[in-house]
Amino acid sequence: MKDKVGEEIIVDLNFDRQELDRILNPQNYKPENLIEIFRNGVKGMEPPIFERSGHVGFPTSADHSLKVLEQFEDYYEHLPLPGGVDVNLFRVILVLHDIGYPLGGRYDQHEYTVPMVQTILENLNYTEAEIKIALALISKDPLGFYFTQEPGFKYAEDAMDLIKEKSVEAGLSFKDFFEILVVFYTCDASSYRHLQRLFEMDPTNKTIK
Repeated sequence: MKDKVGEEIIVDLNFDRQELDRILNPQNYKPENLIEIFRNGVKGMEPPIFERSGHVGFPTSADHSLKVLEQFEDYYEHLPLPGGVDVNLFRVILVLHDIGYPLGGRYDQHEYTVPMVQTILENLNYTEAEIKIALALISKDPLGFYFTQEPGFKYAEDAMDLIKEKSVEAGLSFKDFFEILVVFYTCDASSYRHLQRLFEMDPTNKTIK
C-alpha cells in the first residue's frame, strides 16, 4: 500500500494480543490506556499515524479517537451491543476507525483505513468474522454521507442500499447491522463539538438521541 506521494505504507505493531487483552481487562480498563497502546504501538510511518493532525477540532488523530471512545463509554458501554458484537472488539474498532484520515482526508481515507485496519486486526489474531464486522463499519459512511447529501446519497434509499450490502459483508442481519452502525455513527459524530447540537445527550442517565 502506498500513500498519495507514492511512499510505501508499512504498519508494524510493537505489542501483541495478550498485551492488548490486558489493557481491555474490565478490572484495568481505561479509554486513555487503550488509545496509548495504539498511539505508541502502531509503527511504520513518521510522524506516527496517531500523532498526525487532520480532524476538525482535534489536535491529533489520537485525540479524536479518544473522544469517540469516551462517547461510547458514557452512553453505550452499559448496554448489550446489537448482533452480539463484543464490546472490546467494538472499542478497538472505534480506536482504529479513522486511522487513514490523515492520509486520505474525509473522502479518500477509507482506501487507507481499510487495509491498515485489516492488517492490524490480523496481526492481533482477531477472527475472520470479527474482521468482517470491523471493515464493514469503517468502510465508507452511509449515514454521514446521507445526512450531508454527498453525491449518490440524495435519498434515504441510497444509504439503505449501501447498509444492506454492508450487513451482508459483516455477516449480520440488516437490523443488527443497522443498529450497530447507528451506535458507531453516533459515537463518532457526537465527538465533534460543532455537531453536538444535533444530539440530545444526557450523561446522568447515559442516553443519547
